[in-house]
Amino acid sequence: MGFLTTLGRPLHWREIEPQVARLKQEAADQFVRLYNLYAAEAKEQLLFGDECEYMLVEFNESGEVSLCLDAYEILEKLHADPSTSIADWSPEYARYMLEGSPSTPYGSLADVILFERNMRLRREQLRAHLGPGRHLVSLAVYPRLGRPPHPLCRSPVTLEVPQPPGTPIPDESWNVAALTPAQRALAQANPASRSYFASDDLIYPHPRFGALTRNIRLRRGRKVAVNTPLYMDTNTNPSAILQEERELPGVLPGHIPMDAQIFGMGCCGLQCTLQCANLEEARFLYDQLIVLAAPLLALTAASPYFRGCLADTDCRFNTIAQSVDDRTPAEEAVFPSSRYGPSPVYVSAEGSPFNDVQVPIDQNTVETCRRAGIDEPLARYVGSVLARDPLVIYEGLVNQDPATHTAHFQTILSASWTTVRMKVPARAGDSWRVEFRPMEMQLTDFENAAFVAMVVLLSRAILSSRVNFCIPMSQTHINLQRAQARDALHTQKLVFRQYRCNYPDRKAAAAAAVPVPCCHSAVVDLTLDEIFNGAPATNSPGLVSLVRRYIASLSLEPPVAAHIERYIQFVSDKAAGRIPTTAQWLRQYVTGHPAYQHDSLVSAPIVSDLLRTIVSLSAPATPTPTPSTTPTPTSTPLPPTPTPTTPTTTTPTP
Repeated sequence: MGFLTTLGRPLHWREIEPQVARLKQEAADQFVRLYNLYAAEAKEQLLFGDECEYMLVEFNESGEVSLCLDAYEILEKLHADPSTSIADWSPEYARYMLEGSPSTPYGSLADVILFERNMRLRREQLRAHLGPGRHLVSLAVYPRLGRPPHPLCRSPVTLEVPQPPGTPIPDESWNVAALTPAQRALAQANPASRSYFASDDLIYPHPRFGALTRNIRLRRGRKVAVNTPLYMDTNTNPSAILQEERELPGVLPGHIPMDAQIFGMGCCGLQCTLQCANLEEARFLYDQLIVLAAPLLALTAASPYFRGCLADTDCRFNTIAQSVDDRTPAEEAVFPSSRYGPSPVYVSAEGSPFNDVQVPIDQNTVETCRRAGIDEPLARYVGSVLARDPLVIYEGLVNQDPATHTAHFQTILSASWTTVRMKVPARAGDSWRVEFRPMEMQLTDFENAAFVAMVVLLSRAILSSRVNFCIPMSQTHINLQRAQARDALHTQKLVFRQYRCNYPDRKAAAAAAVPVPCCHSAVVDLTLDEIFNGAPATNSPGLVSLVRRYIASLSLEPPVAAHIERYIQFVSDKAAGRIPTTAQWLRQYVTGHPAYQHDSLVSAPIVSDLLRTIVSLSAPATPTPTPSTTPTPTSTPLPPTPTPTTPTTTTPTP
């Protein structure tokens, strides 16, 4: 969602650019003030929560599906409805997206059993404000975004795009000789993105999103160039698929070309935020979760297609990174990654020795922090955040009193989309928090609840045992690339630090009643099964055992422990390959559909049937379904009400 505070007109990049140095210095001063106020802040109660990004779709009378661009109007209804107190609803980048989170944080590990119930209630609340044929789905990527049929925007509320005062600055980025007349007309009609493929009507009409879209493009000096590898099936003809696009700037052969933020920021993710007892604990947890980002990205992989084509990857990570890449050509040699990318530095005493990646650091920020008594690792973390320029500044927030305001720091931090983010207290009563960001949305509430539960439980187990999984930072970046590979669950190994416990075998480790001291051994390549379920050859018990030992030490009520065990077992089965990843399931659905021609194309009829099946998976009458079996595509008509029958292609999770 980002930092959605507004005050006045969002500035054009040419208005921000001359003030960047001052804005960054004020942001550094603001962080120092927050540090001085809250560095010693301590909390006793465990608090945590999730953020689920949902997608709206609609079926017409002929059964054809498209995105539903009514998020603005639906959000207005939700905010006016007093019965929606169970959840907070917020806008997201796309006009077809909504973010839902629990209205109050969860307060104990026993609350883990409430995750799935709360997620279901969110769906029920939103269903009450959907018209006929409209549905909420937890889908990471819409298969045909940027291909017809294009969704219709019925809203009278238009997107605000920042314009500089006085004489308009020429913007001719759509005027490319290789464009077809239709592409040129669409780009000229898109003042924010200048996209050849997708309308700016898809962008949610909050001022932040229009400003972000245009200012990324203007700072970069050219449109974003998004290229996702194309899956090569037996009948795939890349030249035919990309006939109209191959001459466009930035298009790579053998890739699916995209050219706007909507193709990345219009994808849906699953995030969770964890309150820590104090700053030291937040720094330690932040570092450990950096290492766990790639394994959990691979397990939640849910993005096997883009722009109507099957991709040769399973995740949306690199696609998003390219879509918000504001680096100039000169900066690409200095900044190793986009704003959306791997976390750049460790910040704890345990992790900082493993910082082996040369990342841009704003040295003025580091010096400001060091003069204020902030230690070097934390100063470098803040310097890595403020190495990026601010992209969205509102006219009324340009000049701030650093003694009372924090908007400059929060603005830059909120546009730094790394796998893990450390959140700074902004006011009295806030705490130091860690936001875990890499996971992809799953198709059902049970799956999303299970992965959020796993992150929460892993975090508490790690903090309880102080097990240190840190590996060289460069290896975490390599892991993130491996995790996105097609069928990474079976084809990839990730770099991971083994740890051994004093148990004779994995079964005994899983059954242990209390945590025991761990000793760390070599950094090795492990499969996801070995990372989560253990490597018997090396007596490394795995993350699942670490969580089970922690749970056993808490003496939870048996019903609570049993409920949590369902989540743990599901993640264990997923890592072992007994349950396909969502990306595998979606890919199998497409390739097994009667209309699929083994040409890598995901046609409109396939998408309609796929979405019909996905809608039925989240139906209220369905008992905790997961897509745990190979799908059997059908062409049955969508039920006339938002409560379809349970499909026969899935097996309920026991």
